[in-house]
Amino acid sequence: MVPPIPRELTEEDKLFQAVKDRNVDALNAILKAGKVNVNAMRPVDMIQSTVLYVAALYPCMAIVQSLLAVPTIDVNLPNRIHKNATTPLMRSIQKGNLDIADVLISRHDTMCNAVTDSVATEVASYNRAAIVPKLWPRLSPALRAKCMSEALKAESFEVVAALIEVGCNFEVTYNNSDALLIAAVAKHVTIQGLVGLLLQDLPFLVVDDDDDGNIIADNPEYMGSWSAFVLPGLRLSDDVRKEVVIDTLLSHATFHRVPRQILLEQFVYAKDIHGRTAFDTTETSVKEHLQRLFFFMQRYEFVPGPAAHVSATSVVRLAYDHGICHQVFHELADQLNVCLTLKQFRQ
Repeated sequence: MVPPIPRELTEEDKLFQAVKDRNVDALNAILKAGKVNVNAMRPVDMIQSTVLYVAALYPCMAIVQSLLAVPTIDVNLPNRIHKNATTPLMRSIQKGNLDIADVLISRHDTMCNAVTDSVATEVASYNRAAIVPKLWPRLSPALRAKCMSEALKAESFEVVAALIEVGCNFEVTYNNSDALLIAAVAKHVTIQGLVGLLLQDLPFLVVDDDDDGNIIADNPEYMGSWSAFVLPGLRLSDDVRKEVVIDTLLSHATFHRVPRQILLEQFVYAKDIHGRTAFDTTETSVKEHLQRLFFFMQRYEFVPGPAAHVSATSVVRLAYDHGICHQVFHELADQLNVCLTLKQFRQ
């Protein structure tokens, strides 16, 4: 039997092979000759693909840049013709080739919105948080919301955190449950991200003055984000400290009308679902920080109301002494040089 005569390779065949081989010199020579259709499609792994699509699978930045330099290239093929296919951008996101995705997003002609399986879905499904800041300005409002929804559904919390950082709207709880979003994303967000999460679910409301001059009211829809934040078990990013988050929160413009002492009272004495205050449930370092902020000389809490005595030489105010137990314990322990019993402490 006479073997079939091999088909002569076309310029397009050679171009596809150069991309697969990551042969930059061969590719540039083919492009320079100007006889190749860079938008030609060939089946690759049973998928109709362009050379740019293949370049997203076999990533080589030099090859991608050479292809993108061709004025006639269509960066949205094959999806623009074959609606069940993806685009080079989506394929690069799926494969985690985010440097390629970044270059594609930077092009004004890259369609980030008009696809069946959207870029937003791919980012969420494959947990590609790093691409979110670059992609965000190119997404329509509907796809922004879809990206958050898909990320929550997939529990891709790094993507959720990245979306929060760029200003995406979010709910306090997620996936139709009572699970707090702050507990899920705390270790992935920055200080500003945590402040945004806390502001979304405050234990109190800042309101216009009522008849008694109050500017603070209970928040009946409080879900417990602040209470969850102060718990010792909540893990944050290694470069974020709760004390800094608290300081940033207290300085937020939301509270510019609220006197400092009143504001601190609202946070320190905010109760969780078990009736425990934030001061009672938080870790030692945060408790000490709150004491420094809240108590005069780290131990005295002024009693609300006018001064008990005012004269030309002095002003006397009543205060709770939160440090008295600590002081008495150590004074008596030093005197007795033994462990104190409960009876000795009471005496």
